[in-house]
Amino acid sequence: MKILLLLLASCLTGLILADEEPLNANRPNFTTNALLLAKGEIILEFGTTFQHDHNTDGLSGPEAVLRLGRSGGTELDFTLPNFSFGGRGIDFSGFGDSSFYLSKQLSWLSGWDTAAGIGTSLPLGQADLTSNSFDTQAYFSASRQITKNSSITMSDFAQWKRIGTDIIPAYSIAMMLSQNTSKNSSIFVEWLGTWTKDQPTTHTMHLGKTFAHNHRQQADFHLGRTFEGGAGGNWFFGAGYAVRL
Repeated sequence: MKILLLLLASCLTGLILADEEPLNANRPNFTTNALLLAKGEIILEFGTTFQHDHNTDGLSGPEAVLRLGRSGGTELDFTLPNFSFGGRGIDFSGFGDSSFYLSKQLSWLSGWDTAAGIGTSLPLGQADLTSNSFDTQAYFSASRQITKNSSITMSDFAQWKRIGTDIIPAYSIAMMLSQNTSKNSSIFVEWLGTWTKDQPTTHTMHLGKTFAHNHRQQADFHLGRTFEGGAGGNWFFGAGYAVRL
């Protein structure tokens, strides 16, 4: 009986300590958190984004991601199908693909938090919004504090997307600087560069602000612009929410 009580107390203490930690949300930035969720921690993230691309406009949501902290410094992420609403220049609406990620906390760089993950898309989307294949994705992310209230995060992404009988590789690098502006809010600015085989290189500048209501809830607002092949591209803005369950 004493052993059972000690085990129960240990589990409850872990949950209480996790609940007291600041919410470790992974949105709305492109970089991926290098510090994974604690065992038993569950976070649901969602939002919506409006995007203007040349002569088209579109709105998408709910951008839902369910994140589960597991034992051994691992995390499972499930991205639910996103719905795209047809707008100016777009004559279709529907759900896109889903995805699944498994991440592992690492200790490769002294003074840095590091993590890596691998995943796949799940071709559940409607005809105009699916890749019709299981596309492999992988990432590595590293972050560290610069000062008491600022940090830097860098992420590398690789994707292998199947189009017909061809496999098209793509590689991305993202770098983010974030600054706490108060006890409950922060701002960030980041750059994302993407290189895809036989496609123009894209560069995205992105900035936003997060607001933590408490240790369990966080709201965000963000905006950015993507430049393609040296020419003006699209711009976007959005808002979202994250909650610890």
